[in-house]
Order: sequence, then structure tokens, then C-alpha cells
Amino acid sequence: MNFTELLQTFGFPVACVACLGFYIAKVQAEQRADSKEREEKLLTQLGEMSATNKMLLETNAILARDINTKLDQIVQNIKQ
Repeated sequence: MNFTELLQTFGFPVACVACLGFYIAKVQAEQRADSKEREEKLLTQLGEMSATNKMLLETNAILARDINTKLDQIVQNIKQ
């Protein structure tokens, strides 16, 4: 077996493995970047949702107090 045959039989698989390794590394880097971007967007949305939920909680507490006051007035009117 001479050097050219060895290079032809051995070089092609090595080149394929190197190219596939490069491709896998590139795809993985892109996926990490996409995941990071998606995670940042989700964190922003979660912050906005938390603020909205806090406002809704305060509004519901006010409405519940108003309903209780009106119910107390109705009960007082019924007792009279």
C-alpha cells in the first residue's frame, strides 16, 4: 500500500469527520444563541405579566371591598 492509496482511503473519512464536527459545532452555537434570545424575551414577558397580575390583584381587592360595602348596605336595608 503506497502513500497515495493510504491518503485516498484514510483521508476522505477523516475529512468527512472534520467537516461533520465543524457543522455540529456551528449548529450548536446557533441553537445556543437562539435559546438565549428566546429566554430573554420570555423573561421580559414574565416581568410584564407579573406587573399586570399585581395591578389586577389590587383592582380585585378594591372591587371586593366595594362589593362587601354594598352587601352590608343591602343587609342593613333589609333589617330595617
